[in-house]
Amino acid sequence: MFQLTWRQRGQLHSGTAVMPCSASVDEQRVTAVGLTLWEEHCVECSAPQCYRSCSLYVPRADGKCARFVAGITPNPAVEGVFGFGAEIQFRRWGKLEAILSPGMPMYSVAAMRLQRRLIDGLEDVVSAVSRLFRRVSRRRKLNGAFTALKRQLVQWQSARWGGSLTAADRFLLKCWSFQTAAFHIQLEVVTNVCVYRTRLLIAPGWNEHVLDAREMLAGVDREDSRVRLQIDGDEEVHVMFTWLHFVRFGGVAGAAGAEAEQVRCEQRPASKVKCVAWDLDNTLWQGVIGDAGADGVTENPELLTLIRELDARGILQTIVSKNDYDTAWRKIESLGLQEFFLYPAIHWGPKSQSLRSIADRLNINIDTFAVIDDSEFERSEISSALPQVRVFDPTVGLKLLQQDAFDVPVTAESSSRRQLYRTESVRQQIQAGWRGDFEDFLRSCELKLVIRQPGLQEQQRCLELLQRSNQFNLSGRKYDSGSFQRLMQSGEHECYSLEVSDRFGTYGIVGFAAFLMTENGAMLVDFVLSCRVAQKQIEAHFFRWFATCRAALGEREFRASYCRTGRNQPLRDVFDELGFTVVVAGEEQQVLSCVCDRAATQTAVIEVTDETRPKNSEQVAGRRVS
Repeated sequence: MFQLTWRQRGQLHSGTAVMPCSASVDEQRVTAVGLTLWEEHCVECSAPQCYRSCSLYVPRADGKCARFVAGITPNPAVEGVFGFGAEIQFRRWGKLEAILSPGMPMYSVAAMRLQRRLIDGLEDVVSAVSRLFRRVSRRRKLNGAFTALKRQLVQWQSARWGGSLTAADRFLLKCWSFQTAAFHIQLEVVTNVCVYRTRLLIAPGWNEHVLDAREMLAGVDREDSRVRLQIDGDEEVHVMFTWLHFVRFGGVAGAAGAEAEQVRCEQRPASKVKCVAWDLDNTLWQGVIGDAGADGVTENPELLTLIRELDARGILQTIVSKNDYDTAWRKIESLGLQEFFLYPAIHWGPKSQSLRSIADRLNINIDTFAVIDDSEFERSEISSALPQVRVFDPTVGLKLLQQDAFDVPVTAESSSRRQLYRTESVRQQIQAGWRGDFEDFLRSCELKLVIRQPGLQEQQRCLELLQRSNQFNLSGRKYDSGSFQRLMQSGEHECYSLEVSDRFGTYGIVGFAAFLMTENGAMLVDFVLSCRVAQKQIEAHFFRWFATCRAALGEREFRASYCRTGRNQPLRDVFDELGFTVVVAGEEQQVLSCVCDRAATQTAVIEVTDETRPKNSEQVAGRRVS
């Protein structure tokens, strides 16, 4: 279900702008849907203090912060699970979040729609009564109470009728993007730590992603587990979800006609091609490289041009070839084509199996593939096993681009789509193995921390972190623009921004630190870290870097001025874990000490790059210290 409580009627409907879309093959295969309640939240939530200090605060009808422009608005122009699309215009730091109980009830689509109609109907009554009460109190307290009641209802059903989370075998995300440019969605499952994270490309128009639910839910064993969805890079985007659910696939007993129609649907190619798979011998080049060697084959210049034209249109490309990998790939590299191909399958196995594997790894449907292969036998093998895949003889050449299936919208993002997927292609799904050794998990994520003195563009983000973050905030000070600028311009302080990325993408600037430099050494007076990178050892590596810098200057320690705020105990726990000791104790204020030599010897599992300004002109920025 979606939290429709705070929708603003009539402000967001874009039904006439939505391209009609019939039910997809994956929708038709759904036999059960997991009960979840998606609600509006903030990525950097530090309520209620941030309501007074944050420049991004927009009051909702209940007084909380509205991170969606008009709430979650039902759009009846499309179907979806509930007979509408959930239309959302994300503001910065907006996210969707749903609680995951260890048991999740699975219902049919019809049962889900019936429950939704009953609950929404009752809520309309509550809203009408609440509007009357607003004459007394402007806050819609009845609506807030009803939202809490819905959460309790979901939890009660989970306890009463919920089974194992493994009852769901897929997570189905289907949405329409109103944007003219592509963007990414980050999807996470968290318990006390993050147990699953992936990044999904959302192109303009319709998008569909099918994920492995068992992999997503493998580490969920707590009542307060959650699944989160947020926009990568805090972009402000307009999108409509028709499916955002854990589902179970299968046939419906006795529905022979429907199953037959489903088979026919599955056997039809999609209207547009998203990925072209190339054969090599007598296709990309003339001759058999295994017999003639790399110098004995000649590339086909028309097809080399076709590769670049497809890439410019944003059509992905791969290889399915029966060949020796090392021999064939050296030839690909000599032609300068290695960057064009994602997940190349160069081996002696059936090509249909290779195509299925590549489709899974790219996370796109197999019916969006086309194969170019000179062998009639191979084309027949593919068509027999995968009738929904288009096959072509290489003699088609550049005429291929004239076919409707290859006539795709070309945008500024088209030429970069392959690079986006190439970034995705190097990622490995981190599974249960990492839980036994957290440092191995961090290494597998390939985390990178870049430390800078923040420029004008970074300073606004640093100020936002100071205004909004509570759990990992050293002092609890809520700066305004003027006081923050005075800090940045102070000659007595050294200030740093922390930018983080990993194999899954970028987090952007997630931390800020300010040190007061005195004759007695450095005193950390402000430190803030986004909860998005909590428990990833970012703070440990930053302090390790700073301790190394101070030790090189002959200093024995640096100190931190910690102010207890009632919300920042998690940061205080981090200081204990890092070996800080209390040198000045107080109920609310403490001074902590970090021994530089000891901190500098801590194990490094994150790559840290120093891009602070050099001390003299002969030094070069970009010093890598771990």
